[in-house]
Amino acid sequence: TEIMYNPPEANNDTLEFLEILNPSTTASINMAGFFFSSGIEYTFPAGFMLAPGEYVMISGDSVIFEEWYGLEAFEWTGGTALSNDGEGITLRTAGGTVADTVFFDDTNAWADADATGYSLVLCDPGSDNNLPANWTLSENATGIVVNSLEIFADPGAASTCTPTGIADNE
Repeated sequence: TEIMYNPPEANNDTLEFLEILNPSTTASINMAGFFFSSGIEYTFPAGFMLAPGEYVMISGDSVIFEEWYGLEAFEWTGGTALSNDGEGITLRTAGGTVADTVFFDDTNAWADADATGYSLVLCDPGSDNNLPANWTLSENATGIVVNSLEIFADPGAASTCTPTGIADNE
């Protein structure tokens, strides 16, 4: 539901993160063993349950993430950063079935969040997350300033946004 890639830090990407929402209002999701097969490297630990309406963050540096955003996050492994040119991110179940995938970009109708200080947010968690029209730049000013650019992001919270694409009735 949110992708922060290539924040305006000099020569590192410690503020990068992905956010996942359990959109259910009644059922927890047992995410033990779920793993990312593209984009980043991370496997959720045994016993990890994502409660209804709860968000989970996975970051490039969990210590820096908590220090700056004030929230806990899992840390992806392998020292990899999200591609600054966009890429596919695939989350799979413990059994290997694709649970979700998104191909974000900094061109081709996607809002440009590349080193601008903005995260990409999915305006409606029930919408198709592969359509750029369903994503926009975060409108939430965090008060965090990095290299003279304020960070706009909504980690761990519902995003208030207006989709950038053409409405269905248009």
